[in-house]
Amino acid sequence: MESSHTPPFVRALYDAAQSGGHQVLKVIDSSGNDSWFRVNRGRVIEICHKASNDDAMLELLVRSSLMKGTVAETLKRKSLNKGKPIDELVVDSKIVSKSTMQQIKDSLNIEAVLEVSLDFDASVSEITDDALGGQVGSSCSLAIPHLLKEAMRRAGELPEIKQFIPADDMVFSKAHHHTGRNPKWEDLNLGHLERQVYFYVDGFRTVAEVANITCQPMHVVHRALVSLIKSRHIVHENGKAGSKTTQGRQGLLRAMSMLTVIVILVGLALSLIGSNSAAWSKSASEATLFNPFRALENKAADDRVAGAIRLYQLMFGERPENLNDLLTEDLVAPADAKHSAFFTSDGAYRFYDLEETSDLDEQHD
Repeated sequence: MESSHTPPFVRALYDAAQSGGHQVLKVIDSSGNDSWFRVNRGRVIEICHKASNDDAMLELLVRSSLMKGTVAETLKRKSLNKGKPIDELVVDSKIVSKSTMQQIKDSLNIEAVLEVSLDFDASVSEITDDALGGQVGSSCSLAIPHLLKEAMRRAGELPEIKQFIPADDMVFSKAHHHTGRNPKWEDLNLGHLERQVYFYVDGFRTVAEVANITCQPMHVVHRALVSLIKSRHIVHENGKAGSKTTQGRQGLLRAMSMLTVIVILVGLALSLIGSNSAAWSKSASEATLFNPFRALENKAADDRVAGAIRLYQLMFGERPENLNDLLTEDLVAPADAKHSAFFTSDGAYRFYDLEETSDLDEQHD
């Protein structure tokens, strides 16, 4: 195993898991931002990172339409005045349940770990509790083998993503805007996520803005955009599918390095998962934890259905009769449909109350 091809934090996590002891790892990423991670007995149990702090949590709730920005600002002021944690105030306000809040925080913590795990230029050092100066992070319980497995999957996707989407401020447009051939919506052979991203690609929104408006993690939007580029449904704003020429020699070398990392991460993950510690077998049952933002997606299902209803009206000039209409047009995922409907005797999807789903955006004023 050549450590020169392994991101520093991945190497540190692996060593910490092997030792099975207690460590606090300080990380300074390639942008100069610092964070720290507490590891104990093969698990990350506490994190202090900009991607998992209170601001990140509130931003995610706002993006998911679970609360409005004005509510988030009010909660910040209450937290300062009362000295009470913001996450507790969110739960007290019945915006989400306590268990859902913990899942949200876990999802953010996972993203924080994965962000630094794929940073080749990060520096990692072990520090003492005294060096934290009483600072408290977000508590969690993340098994290192599964973190490495998810990092392996993302590392495999990264070279292609960097090839087609080297920057999140890029703007894409629908291909038919350049060809003059406007396909019918029902003829688009796209999955529900690709269809959702495709709808919001308009020649003006950046990649980051598409992620915000679809309420999807950036890596999920990247994956959908790459698929749309390769299938020639969208093009870069200059009219060229993809952006292969934008990468220089350094970018190509980094892509090759990422391919090497895939092999290394496979070895690291398998060696840890294959260890004879009972903790690994217990953590294997936590696979659902590694579908980032699943808790938010489930909680916001009704809101996405409401958005799909409005989109259906825009497309066809009338309201859908039931969820089957939305499913036929691939405007909602089956999981969202099941969350927002009941089944009739013939197994068809029906709305609880179509009008109620249209008024969801009036909640939490």
